Amino acid sequence: MSSGSSALLIIEHDASVRQLYARTLREPYLLLEAQNVDQIGQMFAAHDIRTVIIEPHRPDGQGDLLMLTVRGHCSPRHIPIVVCSVLDAIQDSHQSGVYRHFVKPIAPERLRAEISRIVSDHHGSQVLH
Repeated sequence: MSSGSSALLIIEHDASVRQLYARTLREPYLLLEAQNVDQIGQMFAAHDIRTVIIEPHRPDGQGDLLMLTVRGHCSPRHIPIVVCSVLDAIQDSHQSGVYRHFVKPIAPERLRAEISRIVSDHHGSQVLH
């Protein structure tokens, strides 16, 4: 795994939202992006991911599969999953393993503060198996 900045994995289909996250969170984090199961696996294999930010409500219908994949990687490592969604309630299939849920749009300052707190709260508490 790489050392240095804490990595955040962003799984978001909307390019403008990804750009907002990049502007908001690029310092002090290493921002990674994934759009499919293979990319998610590659990111977890190559980086020390501290938090995953995901929009499970996707026009391609892949949200359930991506959430299942993320939970499979995050659960044993105690990595928090943060849902940022256009939906104001998490679907039952997305509920398990979700640390926080935010409804879009979320103010950049709030997102930055919340992610900083989540990463700080979980830094060093990961149990790697």
